Parts: sequence; structure tokens; C-alpha cells
Amino acid sequence: LLVDMLDASGSFLGRVRNLVGKNPVVLIGTKIDLLPPHAPDSQQLTSWLNQTSIHKGLRPISVQVVSSKTGVGMKEAVRKILMERRKRDVYIIGA
Repeated sequence: LLVDMLDASGSFLGRVRNLVGKNPVVLIGTKIDLLPPHAPDSQQLTSWLNQTSIHKGLRPISVQVVSSKTGVGMKEAVRKILMERRKRDVYIIGA
């Protein structure tokens, strides 16, 4: 599940739990390079995303924050997806 960190509250899909069912969810916050310099650090963003997802009824198996522009966090996010894939199809939903 991709969440745009510039509009995280707005980019969480309302009924995402219904869409994913019992499938595992890797939650990825994107566009961290566009956050202001005084924004929380990656660890705080990851924690906030996890808490927000729990409030929305999700229990992600992994939470990552990334910037596709700078590459920050991308290798780890891809590694987590491949590790959890276990020969299943992967679907990307969200912003």
C-alpha cells in the first residue's frame, strides 16, 4: 500500500482493509524528499504511519518510508516486498 506523505491522511484508502482482505500488507510512505526540513525523521514517520494504519484497521507486516527521487529507503522497501512475497502475486495500491 502506497501512501503519499504529503497527504498521508487523504491518501489512505477508506476501505483498504476490504480491498486487501487477509493478505499481508507492506505499507510504504512515499515522497519523503518533498517534506519540509523540520519534518519528523524517518523513524518517527514510520511509527506514525504504523499507528495510523492500525487506526484504519490494518496490521502491516512492514512499514517503510521512501523517496523514489533520491533513492532513500528504496532498497529496503524492495527487499521487504520480495521477502514477504513468498512466490505470491504482489499488488500495488494507493497514491
